[in-house]
Amino acid sequence: MRYELFDYQRQAAMGCVENLARGKSDWEDGHRSSFALSAITGAGKTVIATAAIEALTFGSADLDIDPDPRATFLWVTDDPALNRQTRNKMITSSDLLQPTRLIILDDGFMDDELLPGRIYFLNIQKLSKTAGLSKGGNNLRQHSFWDILANTIKSETTDLYIVIDEAHRGMKTTQGRKTIVQQIVSGKAGSNPPAPLVWGISATIDRFRSAMEGATDRTDYPPVQIDIDKVRASGLVKDEIGLDEPDEEGSLSSTLLREAVQSTLDYELRWSTYAQASREPQVLPVLVLQVPDMASRSHLSNLVEIVESEWRGLGPHAIAHVFGEHEPIELDSRTLRWVHPESIQGDTDVRIVMAKTAISTGWDCPRAEVLYSERPATDATHIAQVVGRMVRQPLAHRVATDDALNSVACFLPKFDRSKLGTIKAELEGRGRPDGEGALGAAVARDPRIFERNTAMDPSVFELVEKLVATYLSSQPRR
Repeated sequence: MRYELFDYQRQAAMGCVENLARGKSDWEDGHRSSFALSAITGAGKTVIATAAIEALTFGSADLDIDPDPRATFLWVTDDPALNRQTRNKMITSSDLLQPTRLIILDDGFMDDELLPGRIYFLNIQKLSKTAGLSKGGNNLRQHSFWDILANTIKSETTDLYIVIDEAHRGMKTTQGRKTIVQQIVSGKAGSNPPAPLVWGISATIDRFRSAMEGATDRTDYPPVQIDIDKVRASGLVKDEIGLDEPDEEGSLSSTLLREAVQSTLDYELRWSTYAQASREPQVLPVLVLQVPDMASRSHLSNLVEIVESEWRGLGPHAIAHVFGEHEPIELDSRTLRWVHPESIQGDTDVRIVMAKTAISTGWDCPRAEVLYSERPATDATHIAQVVGRMVRQPLAHRVATDDALNSVACFLPKFDRSKLGTIKAELEGRGRPDGEGALGAAVARDPRIFERNTAMDPSVFELVEKLVATYLSSQPRR
């Protein structure tokens, strides 16, 4: 790996490696198996999985595993953006998993089986009845994906490991028929045999177990579950989520939008000050504007007008969108370009992102630190999912000298005070029985920032900073 793992990440990677090795041994005896890796958003599940895959593929003295030259991985999701993001993150975090080993499966894949030493990314939409990858026997592709999967499972030179990312999605049976994911896991007569080992990555253990209920004749290994307190202590996620709602019934949304813009500008100033003092990279915070599904062009124009009145000098590409239309939107004052959600983190021209629900899952943008959401109170889960993509620390560690930089700000004009408890429960993992959605951050209503008392002896703050810095220096960094 290119950087040192936190202790809890290393322990989780070791747990995954042990289960993978055990699964291989059991498969040699004809026994299929499964296990889950579970942690809150921001814990680094993809990094943990990358470390385990790298170790199994090339061997690792640190994780105590010999290389398996037969190993190949099929990484399955229901979201092509999530696959691209995962692949990019693996390239960034691993110095051994080169891009040529990380293959996105599409209609151009012509091999008759999956090769050892590779990670193949599959978006299940590629296996719809009309999709080319699901078909074979033509002039270009002689084998369908199901033939390829069957050949790989039956191969005498390959050990196949199936990774189901966001494992609870795409597993629900409809009208008595198996879903694509279920067919990959459990097989189908006349098509493909069941997968030897299934590795699920999900927010909660219960969701994975529920998804695997229909998978018979399979040993369920103990899960690899990460303690939420260890994630909090690492500093990888924000300490606090601040919720701001209208001061009174009927308060204008434009007031909160102006406050959201000012909050973003305040984050920018604080990050600039911190970067100069600490000599760390400058963070350019992003404001996410979440709008209703049927937002009109005139409404979008009004939002842009308010933003531009508060944020002077925005560049021509500063406001972008991730709507399903995937095309530029012409408004009165500017053109909103469409961007891939996973590209926002690295595209520093983007400072404001308009979204509906497209970034509720599979999006990683640590510099997104302010949310203004016009989703109604009934959309608490969608809002919580977006906030869940925003809790990562931009520099992957807690900021000791400015607590405001350890927080995320959310402005919710469609949530009155009587309904705000709904979104608070979602963010704290109390919104649903299985606890899904817990983010590891404290949720504060109507938070306020209290600056340092200039009358106090500066040596007091210096001592506190020294103590915190000493603690942080003892923690591994990425």
